[in-house]
Amino acid sequence: NNDDHPLVQRYRRLLEREIIEQPRSLAIAEQVLAPVLGKSIVHYATKAST
Repeated sequence: NNDDHPLVQRYRRLLEREIIEQPRSLAIAEQVLAPVLGKSIVHYATKAST
């Protein structure tokens, strides 16, 4: 469990701020970055047979 890691805590605060305060700066950043970065990424892998 990585809930105590500083990066996880900062990311959680950012998400909470976006939900509660809905700052214009984050909305603009999302509009600009969403087409480039997207929202999700999927990794496909296979496990090597032993």
